[in-house]
Amino acid sequence: MGKTFFCSQCGAKLVENSKFCSECGTKVVRIEDDKNEEMDFVEVKTVIEQKDDAANQSKQKSKSFIRTMLEERLKIAMYLLPVAAIVFALASFGDGNVIASTLHLLGGVLIILSLFKRCRKKAILRIAGIAFVIIAFGFMVSNVETNLSDKVQDEHLYEDDSENKDDYKNTNQDSGFTEEWYKTYTYFTQPETGDTLEIGWDDEDVLAFYVNGMGICYCSPNSYVRGKEGEYVYNDEAEEAVIKYYPEDGNYLIVLFAEEERTYYPVDEMIEEETFVGSYYVTDTVVGTDLKVHPWFAYTERSGGYLWVKVLCSVYNCSGTTLTFNTPNYFSINNNGLLQEGYCDYDYVELAAEAEISTWICFTFPENANTYLTNMTMYVENNEISLADKPQYGEERNCLEGFYYLENSNTRAVIEKLADGRYQIIKYFVFGGVEIHCFDLYDDNTFVVDGNHCTWKPDECSFTDDFAGHTYYKR
Repeated sequence: MGKTFFCSQCGAKLVENSKFCSECGTKVVRIEDDKNEEMDFVEVKTVIEQKDDAANQSKQKSKSFIRTMLEERLKIAMYLLPVAAIVFALASFGDGNVIASTLHLLGGVLIILSLFKRCRKKAILRIAGIAFVIIAFGFMVSNVETNLSDKVQDEHLYEDDSENKDDYKNTNQDSGFTEEWYKTYTYFTQPETGDTLEIGWDDEDVLAFYVNGMGICYCSPNSYVRGKEGEYVYNDEAEEAVIKYYPEDGNYLIVLFAEEERTYYPVDEMIEEETFVGSYYVTDTVVGTDLKVHPWFAYTERSGGYLWVKVLCSVYNCSGTTLTFNTPNYFSINNNGLLQEGYCDYDYVELAAEAEISTWICFTFPENANTYLTNMTMYVENNEISLADKPQYGEERNCLEGFYYLENSNTRAVIEKLADGRYQIIKYFVFGGVEIHCFDLYDDNTFVVDGNHCTWKPDECSFTDDFAGHTYYKR
């Protein structure tokens, strides 16, 4: 008796030698052995075995799908995540407006795209194009906002400055602050202490306060605040100066920093000796046993916790022999009772007979020492030289050499003729500091100083800086 066969798919009984199941139509598969002999049976499974087999196949398919999806995502993430990192790095340079927001959004979109199974090139290009348009629009909006903000800020600054100037113009007549006060230097004296005060606007439009010729307080033009009637308060960081005007007697009450209040009396005109500035032209020439000395220029400054007194001198060896030049052996100074020896860059230098040098003779004092040069006397060997400013007269005024001052400024200049026929100019500026330049005087009375063309006018005893438009007048 032959064997009974059943369909492996539906379990129906198969007809002998049939090639298909009569119930489900499944093709009957015959398995051949190694000898290629045809077998007379097919695999027969029960219903339970069929269910187990289907479950196993489903698990295998799920594992394969997950593995394939992760592999594809990893490949996409390998390309998109670095791009997203670069986008976020660029966004960190944004200013918090549309540009930065757009870049952050673009980075987020790229990260989300990296999580999908498939990411088509067209989609990436489309998103990149949209992001580019948004970024370009963001730049345009940002520039417009910046320009509008700057314009509004400039208008506010202009309005504030105009209000300050209008406020000044409306009150200067009643308060005593005249146009001369606003634009030029004003001089005051303090009888009780003997102090002198100079106040005014310098070349850089900075309000400067000078006590005894030494600048101690500087304020920007817009730093003042109008107080009560006839009162102006100047504030600049930690520095403060209060100026009050009393119209009944024409006096000014001035408070500098935290000092006690002092009343200063205005001086209508600058006195002849110009004692209210901290720099002077010295005309005395002295002849000693070893040296012939001609001072040109003297000034004071505070620096490094000391008061410095510096005098520019021409020193000539008239001893007839070579000598070792040592400043303390020849120069000393009396500063209002304080004696001090000098020093210079040529100390211990061998100076040949009839040789001449030009150098700064320097003296140092405590920082709180007197800065008033008219109270100082310099000694050269046994000769005395006053450091007070002295005007030039007669033939001295007809030559280019001499001492000059700039109108409405504390800037001073000294011009001297050198041994080689050229000239040297020394400029001393309102805030201290010295510039020295050499130049040639041409036949048309013009010369060039530090690249600036200047014109000397002998009849007017002055020279003009043609570039800056400044005129220096001889004392």
